[in-house]
Amino acid sequence: MNNTDTNIRTVEYRIRDFTAAGSKRRQCDSGKVSVRSLFVAKEQYIVLHYLPHYQLFVQNLKKERYTIVGYARKSRTTENDESRIRLLQQMARRLKERSLVDKIFVSPRANTNELMVERDLIKNEDLLKQMNVDADAQVKIRKIV
Repeated sequence: MNNTDTNIRTVEYRIRDFTAAGSKRRQCDSGKVSVRSLFVAKEQYIVLHYLPHYQLFVQNLKKERYTIVGYARKSRTTENDESRIRLLQQMARRLKERSLVDKIFVSPRANTNELMVERDLIKNEDLLKQMNVDADAQVKIRKIV
């Protein structure tokens, strides 16, 4: 594992710790209030500083004729298809803008605990046609394998 991988894992663990901080009830003059701990990330861990360097790296990969692939998924929830499509399109747009992807594959209804080979076995062609994406996870797997 190189130094960059170690730094990323450290940041992931710290973020997990930050989000685990719950709220507490405290008594004050005006009654009980909820208070939360506030965590502030050091300047070196702010992701926005990495974006230009990352995009330059991706552009160099593209010059070497690599195809940059992006993937987005939406969990199985009770929200309507219109909302699901809007959110997936937003994710796809961000993949194109930030990660400069060439191909985007989506799983409109897949939970994180599902294996990739189990995703999109039930086709969602109606949803895919309404989005500006290349295909679902099954097509992605076939292209990789």
